Amino acid sequence: MLTISNLYSEFKALWRRIGAKGDARKYYNYIIAQYSKNRFHHGIYHIIGSLNRLSEVKHLLKNSDKIEFALWYHDIIYNENSKTNEKDSADLAHKVCIENGLNNEFAKEVQELILMTSHLKEPKTTIEKIIIDIDLSTLGHQWEEFERYAQNIRKENIHSSDKQFYQKMSKFFQKMVDKKRIYYSDYFYNKYEMQARTNINKYLSLLKNL
Repeated sequence: MLTISNLYSEFKALWRRIGAKGDARKYYNYIIAQYSKNRFHHGIYHIIGSLNRLSEVKHLLKNSDKIEFALWYHDIIYNENSKTNEKDSADLAHKVCIENGLNNEFAKEVQELILMTSHLKEPKTTIEKIIIDIDLSTLGHQWEEFERYAQNIRKENIHSSDKQFYQKMSKFFQKMVDKKRIYYSDYFYNKYEMQARTNINKYLSLLKNL
């Protein structure tokens, strides 16, 4: 189980496995600095949680290094007023790969995996399904944790009015429950689908009463 105390060891091990040439500590420190910028949900504990969820499904993947690298960077750029956070994060991850001697195929696949977390495209491969499911796993936690997640998202969107924020949340969550499946992989579907739908429907009902 990853915690903040052994997080650098995990990053350094990944850095070595993929054959990155630069100073792992330098890049790790930058990652931590970025995820520490007024992040209430999209912070370092979201990354730790995502990496721990990945550890549950590594057996489903031929090679988990690409998705692990993508998870480290998938929310590294986060601006509440931006519509390109995922693209900016994906582009940065691609740049880091190239400047540290990783081949373009690896860099491109990492970039594409991060773009999947914008939830604009249907996943086609197992690895694409899993990164989306990991990113949405919080929706399927117990209600108290889901509620805390929603409150933290609100804190990150401090400059939005209540009307703007709740309309945005309502649109996103309605899109989720209208889908045949929130979770694409069987593992995450079986683990989180029912609770996620319960949480989202409860939250949508609360929004109607505001």
